[in-house]
Amino acid sequence: MKKITLGLFLICASIGVQAQDFSQTTSNEIVAETSVSCSDTETGLASASSYYRAYDLPALGVTAPYNVTNISFGMENVTGEVEVTVNLYATTATFPVGFTLLPGLQYNLIASATVMVDETDALGLVTVPFSSAVVPVGSKLLIELAHDDLEEGFYLGGNSAGQTKPAYIAAEGCGILVPTTYTLVGFPNMHLVLNVSGTTESLSLNNNILDQVSVYPNPTSGIVQVTLPSSVEILSVTVSDISGKQMNADVSGNSVDMSNFANGIYMVNVNTNEGNIVRKVVKN
Repeated sequence: MKKITLGLFLICASIGVQAQDFSQTTSNEIVAETSVSCSDTETGLASASSYYRAYDLPALGVTAPYNVTNISFGMENVTGEVEVTVNLYATTATFPVGFTLLPGLQYNLIASATVMVDETDALGLVTVPFSSAVVPVGSKLLIELAHDDLEEGFYLGGNSAGQTKPAYIAAEGCGILVPTTYTLVGFPNMHLVLNVSGTTESLSLNNNILDQVSVYPNPTSGIVQVTLPSSVEILSVTVSDISGKQMNADVSGNSVDMSNFANGIYMVNVNTNEGNIVRKVVKN
């Protein structure tokens, strides 16, 4: 049984809710012996450490307040029971600028939670819910996992399947005084699984209009069509991958040609005279 304690810092109402989930790893499989920990070489006990992933929400097509509903992280192995703190920050800075072992003034703590993990979590995902963690429009989301010095062994989970953005680690006991990518500490194939799920609030489009918006077929092998009510005018359509990189999509009217894209998940951002709509599309 997991014990989770929530600390709430920001409350915001939700209107016209759309679910949006983001991951920076191409696989959520937790693979044994791929993790990295700042540990005593003789005892194997883990030193106090923090682990990070930063999500550039504006680049991912999020144009409304983003309400974090849960985060999930991988566990490779843990001895005994360990308390992990999950901190969520909103920032306009480009991480890790302004962040050492402690956050700078550019990083606003919007929520915090603790979760107990143990041997039963090995080679799996741990999900931590949040009820009132809202990232303001235009801000990025930074997720931090942290633990103190342990009388236990502790290894977060990941794999080497690929990632779209780097994960970071900081640990004073290993001389890593600022968040540093796993590549720079000598482990380029450690891709930490740390995902976020949330919802956005549509303040411009009402629920009736949102219910009539569709991007189909989804999944697609090529062309998708965007349909909206006749009262809504499409001003532009752009497509980005899950890392926020804008793709060179062939857009003609309400049609978006994704035939030349690699298989994966993409965000279709539809800019209308009533506001922005973002839909996740799977290309296969």
